[in-house]
Amino acid sequence: MSELKSSGDSLATKKLIFFVLFFCSVSLFFYVKFQSPALITSWFNAHNYEWLNQLSGLPQGSVAQPRSLGFYLGQIDERVFGPLSQLISGILFMVLALLFLTKINTWKFGLAVFIYLFITKFEVLLFPPYGDAIGGPFAEAIWLKHNSFNYAGLLQQPGYAAGGPKVYVFTVYPAYLALTMMLLPNVKFFLIIHHLLVFMMAASIVALFRDIAARVFSSQIAILLALALLYMPLFQSQTEAINMEMPCVAFVMLSAYALIKGKLNRASVTAMGAVLVKGIGLFSCAAVFLVSLLTWIGGKPEFRKNKNIFFWWLALLAMMGLALSVKFIIKDQHVSSGMVNFFVGWPSLKIFFISRLYWAAVLIIMVAGAAEIFLNRKDLLPQKYDLLAMLTFCTMWFLLFLNFYAVSPRYRLGVYPFLIYIVFYVFAVIVRPEILRRIGLIAVISAALFYSYGRFEPATIENDHVILERTLEYRTDLKLNQLVVKTLEDKYDKYLVGAPFIIAQLLAIPELGYTSKHLEVMIYGFPCLYGGIKNFPGIENLNISRTIYVGVQVSQIRDGFPYPIGPQDRIMDEIEYGNKKASLFMGGVAIERLYRQSAMIKMLL
Repeated sequence: MSELKSSGDSLATKKLIFFVLFFCSVSLFFYVKFQSPALITSWFNAHNYEWLNQLSGLPQGSVAQPRSLGFYLGQIDERVFGPLSQLISGILFMVLALLFLTKINTWKFGLAVFIYLFITKFEVLLFPPYGDAIGGPFAEAIWLKHNSFNYAGLLQQPGYAAGGPKVYVFTVYPAYLALTMMLLPNVKFFLIIHHLLVFMMAASIVALFRDIAARVFSSQIAILLALALLYMPLFQSQTEAINMEMPCVAFVMLSAYALIKGKLNRASVTAMGAVLVKGIGLFSCAAVFLVSLLTWIGGKPEFRKNKNIFFWWLALLAMMGLALSVKFIIKDQHVSSGMVNFFVGWPSLKIFFISRLYWAAVLIIMVAGAAEIFLNRKDLLPQKYDLLAMLTFCTMWFLLFLNFYAVSPRYRLGVYPFLIYIVFYVFAVIVRPEILRRIGLIAVISAALFYSYGRFEPATIENDHVILERTLEYRTDLKLNQLVVKTLEDKYDKYLVGAPFIIAQLLAIPELGYTSKHLEVMIYGFPCLYGGIKNFPGIENLNISRTIYVGVQVSQIRDGFPYPIGPQDRIMDEIEYGNKKASLFMGGVAIERLYRQSAMIKMLL
């Protein structure tokens, strides 16, 4: 009896310790996440600049040169408190998942991931769209909304390179945005609903990935693999984005999941759905076609019994042909500008780290396959059909983007589930002990969480939204944009505001959720033919005393002279958030100079 009592007391003590640690960790997470700005502000008000500079990563000798509060708030969040909150919440969820979620079904696990995203990213629900989403699907969606979904009229509009709203045309995502804008006219409610939908898509991708992994690996390894995908910095950033990538990848993942389950009908429909969301989804059509063809030849029963298999093959080929014809036969703006063409992507693709991972994985799989044949081993490559499917999806992605001149970070989201799978697969071929596999995955997960704000990426002080989307560091630039809008509304709402491409749109278009009052907006450096945005007409046609310009921190030398702020311009305000900066200035001398040069070149041509 005494032994049983002692055992019960020990178990109760362990439970108590667990719940105390859990409660303390949750409390620390919420304190770091929501109270760190107040903590930084208190240090700033107390003039504790030495400590602030050290946390900000400023070089030695900067103690005597304090920076703005906005700099410290953004920089310390990006370097310290942001990664710390990610690490705490991520490790907590990993522990809970390993203890309680290993035996639940796919949809319950997806619900758990959704709840995790909702709790840890609650503030994201009111984040407005960011970066290329503004000048891409939202530009087209807003035009469709304001023009009663007149697709015939949209076809007659100029492309985005000429300042028009025609960006995609043959995808359904802008129409989906336009329709929901009409159904949800309150901007805040629109943002909340769309972010929740993106959370749902991200959770579904992770849950399906876990189910695929569980067919080959143990339940705990499958959980860890799913969390490795979830915690990848790019996956985290795109989980917060209202853009086309996450919906497209959700359809791609549904397609891969159905194909692995032997459901060709569902795999084909969802693969074609991926193309309709965004054209790059055609790599899933190619993968479904190729895998089903190879395994049909090999005699896979599920496909041999499918009486409609030839119909689905024709449908997949037709969808791929349609997607390619839109690009190459009618020569859309991406093709005509040289951004999409056969094999133009090799110089950039070959230097990517993910490309090296892919080739290393393929090489090891080939060696293991040869060993199975020559050594008469049957256990080196388990579940070969699953491997074939995941490897084919991965290969088709690389073949597709071999034809893209530049592969933006967010485009890589589509290959992540498949690349993570095959890389771990070959790791498992080499490393047999289960405990070492778990340790390896936990190490990857911890590094991904710590790296979530781009700590190991080459630092960039430029406001380049395309690059910043690679990790959660994009938040610094988004918050800077919000501060710029607030400053203009508070101090310069009676001025004509000149701004570059993306910023002009977020200032002028209320549906984007940045502005709370009407501003008269003019674009410089790029044309724009929608949203009520004026084009820069030359200084002689402006009231320069009532015109204010926004200049963000990009490459400051253009065509041999400072741009957009020249030495003759007058800076009125400088706004910092982290290492990102925007200036509000008057004059526009450098902008005028580039405008005249461009006009002269057009005359000569």
